[in-house]
Amino acid sequence: MCRLLDDALADGAIGLSAGLLYVPGKFADAGEITALMRVVAARDRIYTTHLRSEGDRLLESLEETFDAARAANLKRIQISHFKTAGRANWGKIDAALELIENARAEGISVTVDRYPYLESMTQLSVILPGKWGDLDDITIQSKLRSGEECRALADALRAARAPEYWKSVRLVSTTGVHSADGGKILAELSDDPATLVVELLAHDCAGTTAAFAGMCRENMERIVALDYCMPGSDANAFPADESLGRAHWRAFGAITRFIRMRLDATGNIAAAVRRATGLPAETFQLADAGSIAAGKSADLVAFDPDEIDGASGPAFPHRPAKGIFFTLKRGEFVYRA
Repeated sequence: MCRLLDDALADGAIGLSAGLLYVPGKFADAGEITALMRVVAARDRIYTTHLRSEGDRLLESLEETFDAARAANLKRIQISHFKTAGRANWGKIDAALELIENARAEGISVTVDRYPYLESMTQLSVILPGKWGDLDDITIQSKLRSGEECRALADALRAARAPEYWKSVRLVSTTGVHSADGGKILAELSDDPATLVVELLAHDCAGTTAAFAGMCRENMERIVALDYCMPGSDANAFPADESLGRAHWRAFGAITRFIRMRLDATGNIAAAVRRATGLPAETFQLADAGSIAAGKSADLVAFDPDEIDGASGPAFPHRPAKGIFFTLKRGEFVYRA
């Protein structure tokens, strides 16, 4: 892995990204991560991480990341969609920010990104308990061909999740009989949400996504206000006609809503724009982007600072952002209002 990583970095890769909440990344231990970080550090590239936990073990996950970076002498870290997930973890924000600030004071350039919404989104299978949580989507769907396994998983979900939990889970996209139910809460779709989850995964495990409520607005606003926080959608912008499924509304609104929040908070247009342009370009060493200057790509957006905002939501996830006049890619128009 170290050899392959070094070859990729030599060929121009920006850095290494790890997703430690998901299969198979979740099986990587601290020693493996540190070994790979050393390769990244040797070439002065960046390590971006989806933390092993963004909720119950948020602080431990941050400590794991920074301890590995110290051992590897790695100086550049990006934390993907930084959050405090779950009401029980909202009070960890001060300790989490202290860990980040301490690392920055030590000379580790820590940056974060955040989408300005309170519902996250990922594969529905991420909620599965016990041994099911260690399986990939293909294996899960294969096992659910058995009626006995379906019943066992539904029982495990009922045991692991309180009835109130299902009021916080929103179906985003799937195929089959529930393909038109995107945007609806699972508890509203069925009197037996655990069985509904099993049915969805048995039909389309890899393609079924859900949004999960459980973030704190005050914490989100504190994170967005950090001068080392940039906007990130954490989503793919699917075709507007939903021919490839439904995206989380952040796909179409995250960047503009982030800018709206910064404009409302400070009124400083230059600072708000820099968060979405110069900061990510500097963080990921994109020499051709991030500012308007001779010799750089003419990738430009013209917007109305009084109108710019996200306009999408659970019911209309693909609604275009507000306040955009036009966009240019390498000097060519790709969008006009």
